[in-house]
Amino acid sequence: MVRLNRTPTTFSLDPLMDVVPIARKLQSRGDAVSAYLHNKRLLPTTQVALSKWRDTGSGLGALSVSLVNALNEVICGPCIHQPSIFRDVALRPETRRLLERTDPQGPCDRLNRLLLEDAYPTELPREQLEVVTYVRDYERLREYLHPEVGDERRNEIRGAFWEQYRGAVADKLLAMFRNRFPDVSPDDPRIEVAAGWVQDRLFVEPRFGETVKKYTTEGKTFAGFIEYLLIGRCCDAVDEFASEPEICPIEVVSTSSRPSHNTGEAEVEGVEPEDLQAEPESSGEDAPESAAELLRLCLSNLRYPEERAVVELRYRAYVNPSLGLISEWTLDRVAHSASRAQLQEQYDADQQALRTLQEQEIPILETERQQAYACREAKQDALGIQGWSCRRISRLREFLPATIQEAEAELENAATTSKRRQELEFQIACIRYQKARNRLQVAREQLERYKQARFPWVRTQEEIASLLRMDQVTVSNRLKKALTAMRAWRVVETYRQAQNRLSGE
Repeated sequence: MVRLNRTPTTFSLDPLMDVVPIARKLQSRGDAVSAYLHNKRLLPTTQVALSKWRDTGSGLGALSVSLVNALNEVICGPCIHQPSIFRDVALRPETRRLLERTDPQGPCDRLNRLLLEDAYPTELPREQLEVVTYVRDYERLREYLHPEVGDERRNEIRGAFWEQYRGAVADKLLAMFRNRFPDVSPDDPRIEVAAGWVQDRLFVEPRFGETVKKYTTEGKTFAGFIEYLLIGRCCDAVDEFASEPEICPIEVVSTSSRPSHNTGEAEVEGVEPEDLQAEPESSGEDAPESAAELLRLCLSNLRYPEERAVVELRYRAYVNPSLGLISEWTLDRVAHSASRAQLQEQYDADQQALRTLQEQEIPILETERQQAYACREAKQDALGIQGWSCRRISRLREFLPATIQEAEAELENAATTSKRRQELEFQIACIRYQKARNRLQVAREQLERYKQARFPWVRTQEEIASLLRMDQVTVSNRLKKALTAMRAWRVVETYRQAQNRLSGE
């Protein structure tokens, strides 16, 4: 078998390798992938070496070097996937997910690697095909740190690295969430939100620039370095999103809990029941006249300025500096990194994002979901499977292409009136409905997180520690004490109001 050793600049060969199985495949061109690679993607020198090679056990030295060089060229080159060529190849779920996310015009190194592994599962064992784009990573990082490189190019480089690792982030988050909640599905909105949290802490400036500067090529590749950081950030993200929501005073103005839309019918991927109706508005009964006034009362009952400071900075989207809700004590402590105007800008930006979410994004996504649902129902009627059980429909979809790209590629060759064409159109409609539904779920989750005073509407303890120039443990302890005091005040205040109502009656 071929062993590709990882080095910072080139791929080298294990002296104990065996290239015979892969050489036989490529020489015979007996399958579509081998024929395509041999005729279109192999280096001319490799084609000549294969044509001269005889399966006698001799002459392997030159062929081995040429073959590994050719594989490296294939991996680092354009995307090798074509539906007609890979039709008979069983792609892993990881490969399918990456295929959906990867831009064919962009870097395809990781995708090409997985495609080769799936096409040659025994000839190129997965655990030994350690192909990583060291040269490309090194060149990107060096370019990123170059002082003459503009912001637009840096954004492109950061985006390319995020696309390269976002699949690994999603997989890690799913595994970590399932350790705590076994029933979490890959489509759980928390995973996408948590992935954005990780992205903000590793692949957005100034964090990414700091990460690149810390990286050293001595002893560890950049891939290994970033993977190590990803594990820690994913653990932090799960801690952030799996914890119980904090009791924030702002919650009182949105007291209605999110209704359950479960109809009792078992959901099947892509064929869920209609369970995302518009959520009812909160009645607002017993709500205070002003959320800001309630927040002011809560803050005024915190006796220690250190505790008040962490609360004022924590609730970024709730504490309006223009209303005097941030004390001078806090402003003095953060003056080195954030002025009152900057804190006001952050508050205004959060409020604008909230209005956009409520007034534009969610209505548009709801319309898109309804349209996708209507299209799916129409395709289901045309296929004549109305009334089938979810399980039976799910079984049908298992035998259809898993992605829109694959289904559309097969659709081009399907007869206009054929049953297969109707099945493919139904599968495309199902996938589009699922995506529209997931986008709406993510948006509604964002709005729900605002009601619960959770990320991304609050600052993390790490951010608060940076603003106040103190360690994160101290911030955590002060925040816990402050929230405990606020909860106690709310209990007493609620009891007092109830007593007043009873005495008035």
